[in-house]
Amino acid sequence: MIITKTVPAYRSCITCGHKDTNVNKDYCSKCGTYMYLYSSYYSPKIKKECSSK
Repeated sequence: MIITKTVPAYRSCITCGHKDTNVNKDYCSKCGTYMYLYSSYYSPKIKKECSSK
């Protein structure tokens, strides 16, 4: 039995600020700009690594 843990994540548009819970989409449905992935698991680790450099 494989146990998978779901990580709360969403994507946010860098231009209009639209948020979407579908993390598989790369581009905003409103304006077509790239959407960044925000995750409660990965985002703090990235910020910590960037601040230590």
